[in-house]
Amino acid sequence: PLVGFQVIVRAGSAADREHKEGAAFMTANLLRKGTKTRTADQFSSELDFIGGQLNAQASADATSVSVEFMKKDTVKALDLLAEALLNPTFPQDEFTKLHKLRVDALKAAKDQAQGVIGAYFNAYLYGRHPYGRPATGDEKSLAALTRDDVQKFYQAYYTPGNTILAV
Repeated sequence: PLVGFQVIVRAGSAADREHKEGAAFMTANLLRKGTKTRTADQFSSELDFIGGQLNAQASADATSVSVEFMKKDTVKALDLLAEALLNPTFPQDEFTKLHKLRVDALKAAKDQAQGVIGAYFNAYLYGRHPYGRPATGDEKSLAALTRDDVQKFYQAYYTPGNTILAV
């Protein structure tokens, strides 16, 4: 029997500050890349050992963190979920790796129209509204984005009153 938890944080890319687009995306993707008690490798090893999955992604209006595991591993899986949500450290080296991957992905997306048409369409449709800004950032906003911005996004939005938990 599988158990699944879905955590919704009511803040996504629309909550990114102007010229700091990509903060929600980076925050979600760095949650399991280092915590107060585990490195990224330790976190992944412990999750792999129980055969669990933990995924995080940011949409326009919310960030979703989901975990799925076997019932017998509930204690360990909830410990990992709680650690990722309550004690992420956003290590600089992990931030730098993800930042570089994101910049490379943006450059690669420009090689095909379908890779950028959605961002252009949203910018045209929504204009200066937050929905018109690139959800995962662009080359300018990512160049301005720092680890400190990710920590500030986390502190502002990853709060109990801004979170919904479903089992």
